[in-house]
Amino acid sequence: MIRFKGFGLILITAVYFGGLRAGSLIASSLALGDKVQYLLLVFAHIFLTAFNYLTARFLNRNGIKHSVFDIKLETIVLAVGGILTLPILMMAKGGLF
Repeated sequence: MIRFKGFGLILITAVYFGGLRAGSLIASSLALGDKVQYLLLVFAHIFLTAFNYLTARFLNRNGIKHSVFDIKLETIVLAVGGILTLPILMMAKGGLF
């Protein structure tokens, strides 16, 4: 069970996966090529991770109100974003080269 304090984790998760879903719908509706879709995935991941980091910083601006396992939400966002970067880059590398 994940221990978290505040609604920040739920908000950040919804924004991240909602943003990836919106990006994939836009890419498929515009009939973009595979390489462009992989590049869109990489850029969307970087943008959403940065956006979620700034959102977490905003939520914790007056002290730590939102945390996961007693670790600040900003740290968790950067750690998970860094961990997810590896499989995303591996998928993009397989599709681009």
